[in-house]
Amino acid sequence: MIRSVKSLAGRVNKRSFWLLAFLITVPLSVSAVIALSSLTDQLLQQETRRLRQFGKNFLMSTYWELQKQEIQIKKSVSLKSELGVDELVAVFDKDFDKYAVVGPGLYLANGVTRKELDGFMDRAKDQRSSKPMVFTVKGANENRIWVAGTYADGVFAVVALDPFPLWAHAEYLPDNMELCVVEETGVRVYCPHEFSDEVVKQAINSSANSMTGDTAHTGGDTSYIGSYWTLLLQSGFTAPNWLVLTRLPRDQVFSPIKKFAQYFVPLIVVVVMSSIFLLLLQVRKNLVPLQSLLEGTKKISRKDFSTRIQLEGEDEFAELAKSFNLMSSQLDRQFLSIEVSAQIDETILSTFDIAKVVNLLLVRIFEIFDCGLSSVVLIGEEEKPNQIHYCLKDGAPYTVDTVSELNLNEIRRLVWFDAEREIPTAVNAVFECIGQQFSGICAPISVDGATVGLLILDMDIDEQDTEVVEEVLNDFSQRLAVAKSADEWEAQLKYQARHDLLTGLPNRLSFQKDLNNKIKTVGGTSVLFVDLDHFKNINDTRGHSTGDQLLKLAADRLQQAVASKGKVFRLSGDEFTIIVDCVDELEVEQFAENILDHMRAPFTIDALEYLVTASVGVARYPDNGKTVEMLVKNADLAMYFAKQDGRNKIRFFHSSMVSPTYCRTVLEADLRKALNEQQFFLMYQPQINIRELQVVCLEALLRWQHPEHGVILPNVFIPVAEDLGLIQDIDKWVVSTVCEQYSEWTAIDIGIDKIAVNVSPRTLQGNGYLDHIRELMDRHESKGFLELEVTENVFLENTEQVLEILERLKSLGIHIALDDFGTGYSSMSYLNRFPIDVLKIDMSFVKEISKDKGAESIAQAMIRIASSLHLSVVAEGVENEVQLNFLDKEGCQVVQGFYYSRPMRADQVLDYVDSFKADILKRVSL
Repeated sequence: MIRSVKSLAGRVNKRSFWLLAFLITVPLSVSAVIALSSLTDQLLQQETRRLRQFGKNFLMSTYWELQKQEIQIKKSVSLKSELGVDELVAVFDKDFDKYAVVGPGLYLANGVTRKELDGFMDRAKDQRSSKPMVFTVKGANENRIWVAGTYADGVFAVVALDPFPLWAHAEYLPDNMELCVVEETGVRVYCPHEFSDEVVKQAINSSANSMTGDTAHTGGDTSYIGSYWTLLLQSGFTAPNWLVLTRLPRDQVFSPIKKFAQYFVPLIVVVVMSSIFLLLLQVRKNLVPLQSLLEGTKKISRKDFSTRIQLEGEDEFAELAKSFNLMSSQLDRQFLSIEVSAQIDETILSTFDIAKVVNLLLVRIFEIFDCGLSSVVLIGEEEKPNQIHYCLKDGAPYTVDTVSELNLNEIRRLVWFDAEREIPTAVNAVFECIGQQFSGICAPISVDGATVGLLILDMDIDEQDTEVVEEVLNDFSQRLAVAKSADEWEAQLKYQARHDLLTGLPNRLSFQKDLNNKIKTVGGTSVLFVDLDHFKNINDTRGHSTGDQLLKLAADRLQQAVASKGKVFRLSGDEFTIIVDCVDELEVEQFAENILDHMRAPFTIDALEYLVTASVGVARYPDNGKTVEMLVKNADLAMYFAKQDGRNKIRFFHSSMVSPTYCRTVLEADLRKALNEQQFFLMYQPQINIRELQVVCLEALLRWQHPEHGVILPNVFIPVAEDLGLIQDIDKWVVSTVCEQYSEWTAIDIGIDKIAVNVSPRTLQGNGYLDHIRELMDRHESKGFLELEVTENVFLENTEQVLEILERLKSLGIHIALDDFGTGYSSMSYLNRFPIDVLKIDMSFVKEISKDKGAESIAQAMIRIASSLHLSVVAEGVENEVQLNFLDKEGCQVVQGFYYSRPMRADQVLDYVDSFKADILKRVSL
């Protein structure tokens, strides 16, 4: 072999041989080592994942069985009210071999002593959780799993679970796989195989940082690969988490690698040596054709296109010689086609008119090919496939009649065709128009994988020229596709200008145009202004991605509700409009009610349900406006009235609605100067302790004295102030005014200990409010008089930040009250975790007392919850004696409402307090 290498002629061949020999030997050797290492790692990872997955499946099956048996316990306990004692014992004996059930007038036990039961009950009390407790009890032969918990009517049950269904799936363990289930406390729950304490401890320590991981270890003389997986048992039970440890002997895992290595290395050596030998033969064989090609290339570089290379054989060099010969004869044609392509590109860049591009190509193509006819057929949509036809015959324009019955399926399957292949109907149809038979070639024009047209030439093609002709035509067809796309892009821009990109609905521009046409052509029409209720809350709390999905779903529902009876548009944000060819109030109301019905169902996004209703305002042409602007303005105004009436309602525009109080544009403009011009003032409503009969607190209520439109209530202007970012300045003004007023009252000893102030969630979490409160408290000598009322929305975001702010306020002596409890995202965790002093029951529950048993039950539950958490309770909206007596009976000591007093100005408070005290003294004396 060395002598053969030395006899190689040419320096290139020598370098190529040694370089390729090196490139074969080294990579193969390195690849062999890497392959063995990679295979080992992959096998290890595969087995580790299998161990982990089996452990997870094992524990999840156990968890489902655990839940199933716990449900059976709950179901058995629930039969207490239906069955007698003997029947109930039979139920428990059927399902459980050891149990104890104790409750009011009830005691059942089987296999559980009274002492053991007391221990179980003490243990459950220590847990202080409503979830069932799961624990492991060691036995002589095996450990048993027990479930204990308090169920309906205060019944306490403790049951030893049947171990067979819990662990039955252990029999499906793969060969040699071992497992052990332990608690995170170290107690072995189920361990059919011997795992050392050290291995168990190591897995438990690792689970503190990661729920799953690997536990490679050695046991006796055996090395294992292992893993653990953690079951968060606390998600459904009161219990320490469980870990499952699984393992396999390391020798068993890597036994395939050892067998593979015995044959792999010798095989690599044989392959390398054979490759080098064959390489030597091939390099020598390539010398002659390479030299011929080199000489021919030099002639081509001198623009000598007459060179021909003759090589015998049918290998790649022979094919290369044929290609070289063909290339040399066609270079002139290629250069010309490049020139034409450049001219087409320039035309595409300068215009969107595809007709100019097509006509340019059809004219210049006669300079490149010797053809009798050139044609371009641009195909439309499915329902009208015959769209545009261009044709030149003998270099001159030729009129083509409509081509009928073009088969799109045939066109989409098009490849290159010559005279000897099957000719599609679509191609023959073009030539039949001019009385000729097809004898040439055609190419599809494709955009994004779809055929949009044909490029057809009538010409005789030499077999050797076919590939070049196809290449040139393919290049032209691609440029035609670009021109077609540019033409369609212009149409797309026009579409986007009139449609909303998110929902696909027509946009504001389309709405104005369509409504203007309706006004001109239709005798009567109605405009519905639809706004989603509480959408901003979802958008702020769940993110804009969820908000966008909700808008698309809402748009779909609106279109379903409207169907063919109207047209839906999206103006902006969560605002939609609908045009209906109807002005009859009853018909329009039924139409709008159908829309509300469609919107009331929950929206499901990422497995979560959102309740988002809609408010609808209606304006009718010509009664409510004779222009687009007036109809939209009045429908928008009617929608705001629907919002003010409680949302999820329909309101028809009426002339009485035309008031700046409800006009958001006017509100925004006037609100910006209201604070600077001191247009705000405070009213105070007393809170009465009905047991001690004294005024214990005053709630400060904000009002806006508009110079033109009188008093405006906060439910009208507060949302606007929040949107404009003015709410922080307003809240700071309120608390400053309250502190100054309390200082005046303190000087005359009015005898009221607290003043409550509402604060917006945005203000509380904003910059500077906490410092502002601290400064006010330092300035006033009196401490502990200020109570800040927050709503549940403040806890939805930045929970830790809110907790820190409230705790700092508490450290300043500020009382915290949770306002409107039960109307929002009510959660017991707020009451238990956050430093809340007062729970205020919303007036919506109080006003239903004596009318709605459900409302009474909710009020009772709130009072009891507050009492158990040692919170004060204030009931808002008390208006009659029936409500007062109910609240007094249930243990609510402080009330607020019109029954005692409406809100009053600061200069009326002193007279009210004196009058109230006098009235109480008069009652006592009687």
